[in-house]
Amino acid sequence: MSHGPGEQTPLGRLCRGSEIREVLRRGRHYSGDAGVLKVRRGKTEVPRLCVVASRRVGGAVVRNRVRRRIREIARREIDPEAQPVDLVFRANVESGRMDFEGIYGAFTGQLRKAGLIQRPRREQWTGR
Repeated sequence: MSHGPGEQTPLGRLCRGSEIREVLRRGRHYSGDAGVLKVRRGKTEVPRLCVVASRRVGGAVVRNRVRRRIREIARREIDPEAQPVDLVFRANVESGRMDFEGIYGAFTGQLRKAGLIQRPRREQWTGR
């Protein structure tokens, strides 16, 4: 499957508890200002993401906002040609206080460390 510049990566959701626990147990660990990213080689054709935000992050509105932002950044930034991976992002208290730019910088830094992006493609899209 080939994607042109500016196209979004098809992004699945990692939902099964057993699969999430497997990624948390055996995945590579990348920490950042917004939370912890765990990455493990995927079993499907597309990258799958699970975003975990506990009540410590904030109220329901804040937690859902953090989840939406992380999913959108991953959808737009992860290289579609990269190997499929399973990702679990565990948001921390700071992520609830960050604006979009802060979460974007922290999360793309973790994706870069994990080798899922070369450089942010933010210039190709305008999203808020």
